[in-house]
Amino acid sequence: SNDVEIFGIPTINTINGIDFGSISYDDEKIDTDKCINLIAVSAMFRVHGYERLIEGMHDYYSCGGSRMIILKLVGEGDECEKYKELVTKYGLHDNVIFYGAKFGKELQDIYRGNAVGINSLAIHRQGLSSESTLKTKEYAAKGLPVLSSSYVDSFSPEGNKRYVLQIPPDETNVDIEKMILFVDSLYSQEISEVRKLIREDGMKTCDISITMKPIIDFYKRKCKG
Repeated sequence: SNDVEIFGIPTINTINGIDFGSISYDDEKIDTDKCINLIAVSAMFRVHGYERLIEGMHDYYSCGGSRMIILKLVGEGDECEKYKELVTKYGLHDNVIFYGAKFGKELQDIYRGNAVGINSLAIHRQGLSSESTLKTKEYAAKGLPVLSSSYVDSFSPEGNKRYVLQIPPDETNVDIEKMILFVDSLYSQEISEVRKLIREDGMKTCDISITMKPIIDFYKRKCKG
């Protein structure tokens, strides 16, 4: 958090970080005109709110939408059954894929060919307005733009303006038309350039060497003192 102290104890402000050097990304050409692949990697809790996206996909196709949207849900949790029920209800079996929990090479293979990483879409349900999720750090390292209902601390303020489609922190459905415009605008550049710019912005913000620096500096000051 940004609190300067908790229970009267001074804090060291930082965010979650990852080792970018340990994560590779692919820059193979993707045809977003043909299909927009979305990936959400999480424990599938209520705060993730992926039903907002599934409901938005239903709205889009009910109104005659023609672009192929595929949502890859990677993980297991309490909300999975709700998502599966919605997919059955709306006949979205070709559009939403449930992978369960995946790790290592299997997860890396699922990451290939995606256009957008999905962050939590409902942290407001826990009374939160900000978070520091590990999945957005991995999305940044993968060179993926992000759909989120909150500010994404994996990117700089400028990166948030460019690489994050932020939706309202409420119970409204995701506007798929707006998401398509976001994707089309971003991927008007070469995918290799998009991936590179996103990864570079994330590395400057949430690489472990950056996020641990306030803690290291604190102990260095203490040792000198």
